[in-house]
Amino acid sequence: MNIRFADGDLEECATDVRKAVRRWGPVVGDRYSQRLAIISSVPTFEGLFTYRLLRLHKLSGDRQNTYAATIHGRWRLILRKISETEFWLRE
Repeated sequence: MNIRFADGDLEECATDVRKAVRRWGPVVGDRYSQRLAIISSVPTFEGLFTYRLLRLHKLSGDRQNTYAATIHGRWRLILRKISETEFWLRE
């Protein structure tokens, strides 16, 4: 699956766990990396719904056409589907 990041910081945190831990702390930083590893390994967007760990759900209101995946507690990854094999990611 191809991931487009909303900003360079999110992309750097995806490639370097230490940067993610510095930005969000040890729990959220580690889980951010774990969630992206899962998301990257799934071939299609619809396949993400089979991973209960992500708790992927559709958002509504001003966030229509976007989905949220749980990282930890109140922390979520916000995903917008671009195509079946590509999506846009923001914090």
